Amino acid sequence: MQRDEEERDANTEAPEGDEFGSPRIVIVGAPGGRGLLASALDRRGADVEVMHVYRRQPLSPTPALISALRKRHDLVVLISSRQAFSIITDALGKELSPGWLDSRFVVSSGRLERVCRDAGVSRICTAAGAADEQMLAAARKAGWARDQGFGGGF
Repeated sequence: MQRDEEERDANTEAPEGDEFGSPRIVIVGAPGGRGLLASALDRRGADVEVMHVYRRQPLSPTPALISALRKRHDLVVLISSRQAFSIITDALGKELSPGWLDSRFVVSSGRLERVCRDAGVSRICTAAGAADEQMLAAARKAGWARDQGFGGGF
């Protein structure tokens, strides 16, 4: 099962279970996410329960994205999920994958950066986290986004 990249490496550096002031920790999310965090907390002695309250449903790439890739537009992709990266990459197939992998990627973690590099992405900038502000700040720092007018979307 793939792990959600919102699980930053820092999250696995959690303190010992008795430092939480509560004998039990509940992680709320979807299947496929937060597995590393739960494992790290469990190893540190916390009583962890994972509660799945929703299910992720992959969507097909939009016609706008497909069109942009066919025209070989120089896209900037902000992505914080290995699962999303894999689903999109697989859905694009052999015809569109080269344009996708040639895009500029802003990723939320070193782990996701490695996944993208292993898949063939060469232009990658790693944000300090998955929050919108962190991702946009990284895109701006790389010179890939303007302060005004960064919008649109697929």
